[in-house]
Amino acid sequence: TKPVSTTQVFNEAQLKGIQDVSILVKNLKGKTVYSTALPKQSGEISAAIAVDKLPGGIYFVSISTAEDKFTRKLIVK
Repeated sequence: TKPVSTTQVFNEAQLKGIQDVSILVKNLKGKTVYSTALPKQSGEISAAIAVDKLPGGIYFVSISTAEDKFTRKLIVK
C-alpha cells in the first residue's frame, strides 16, 4: 500500500447501494485519534481528514461499511 502525506482526501471505494460509512484514524498504539460517521452514502467514498492537527507520525485510516473495510497508511510530517 502506498503511504500518503499531509492533509488528505481519501477516495477509497465504490459503494454498492446506500450504506453507512465509518471513518477511524488510529495511531501506532491503536488509539483512535479521529472518527466520524457518514450516514447513508452511495457511490464513491470520499473523506477529507485535516491531519494538520495531528502530531507527526504514522497513522492508519480505516473506512468501513457493513460489507467492506479499507485501511490506508497515513504519514504526517
